[in-house]
Amino acid sequence: MVKTFFVLLLSSLTVSFFISESFAATKFRVCSQNLERVGKLPFGRKKDSVKKQTSYLVERFLEAKCDVIAVQEVYGKTKNEALESLDDLKEALEEADDAKYISLVGESQFDEIRNGFLLNEASAKILYSGSTPDGALPKLNPLQRSRSATRRPFALLLDVASTKKDLLLVNIHLKSKVGGFKDSSGLDFETLRMESSEQTREFALELAKESKKNQDLVSVILGDRNSRPKSATDLILQGRLRLADFQAGCSVTSDLEPGCAPSKPVVFEPTFAPRTTRGSSKFRGQEELIDEIYLNASYLEQLRASRKNLEYGLTGEFFKGSDHKLVWVDLQL
Repeated sequence: MVKTFFVLLLSSLTVSFFISESFAATKFRVCSQNLERVGKLPFGRKKDSVKKQTSYLVERFLEAKCDVIAVQEVYGKTKNEALESLDDLKEALEEADDAKYISLVGESQFDEIRNGFLLNEASAKILYSGSTPDGALPKLNPLQRSRSATRRPFALLLDVASTKKDLLLVNIHLKSKVGGFKDSSGLDFETLRMESSEQTREFALELAKESKKNQDLVSVILGDRNSRPKSATDLILQGRLRLADFQAGCSVTSDLEPGCAPSKPVVFEPTFAPRTTRGSSKFRGQEELIDEIYLNASYLEQLRASRKNLEYGLTGEFFKGSDHKLVWVDLQL
């Protein structure tokens, strides 16, 4: 797939959910945030909404103290326009923080939103950035027409300051359930998310394999999954199920969960789903955990063997800056 690899102001209204299973040593905080198209010009009387939304987002970024933020829904009808939009947010963050940031955006197809990153310049050096190669998604049904991911997964490889390990981040924003009535399968586009998840997992594994520091690399898949824990999408991202399992007869139930038991060891383990019941978004008054940070299983095994665990949390208040909370995890690198 990839042949050549290397080429605070703190609001009292902001809610921060924090769980500590503390470990000492150097920490690198990885965050993920759906930006809800910040920068898109509003209609009618809400002329100051962009300024307010930007302010709320900056507040939660400062509270979370992120070293890197994977962002989804970077608004822009072209890649250059999207980068300008993210640069505006970066400049607002720099004005409020004593730090410099780097902004990057990935590729998109037939859509006005993209995946991107905001990186604290002092935290790491960029070794590689890139989206999945242009091309069709793997097919759940070999006879179906080819489909493409509109917001392609966007990868960032970092040489983290003062550490021996490198960090690979793969940012995702999978198809939402909006317009699910158009899905002929009756599964709110879950099958499309499953195909995207297969592509994402294999993309991350191939990039990790090609890394010069394969043995000293921490790999992360993170972002807006747009599907709940234990869904078919979730288990494919984890590697516990593959598209081949569904081609061989495993079904998808009406609640979007697999109709068969997972048969393979976990490759990418979710941070939040096993440890909290809190949600990252709210729909019809109910919280849902549709944002996630997956860590490669071998990294977590090393932490457990050394009796060191994770610090992780959700930061922000719904509908103040975004309809998603910011999710974060501290990595020991």
